[in-house]
Amino acid sequence: MSLIGPALLKSLRSIERPGDFCVGGTREIFMPTIDVDGVGRVAFPILPVQAERLAAIAEAAPYGRRAVRGSHA
Repeated sequence: MSLIGPALLKSLRSIERPGDFCVGGTREIFMPTIDVDGVGRVAFPILPVQAERLAAIAEAAPYGRRAVRGSHA
């Protein structure tokens, strides 16, 4: 078990007064995307129009109807 928590608290208690600090700037992040045949690139959070397109081309999974490829059932 790591003792970093108690060691960090002990170190912080040794500070005689709080310091001032400042951060700034920007950092770009990119939301994940997937490419779907018949829909195109879908970004998250998904837009309502993209959800409608996905629902229109979706097929129900064949649960219990047939063996899945690569299955050793």
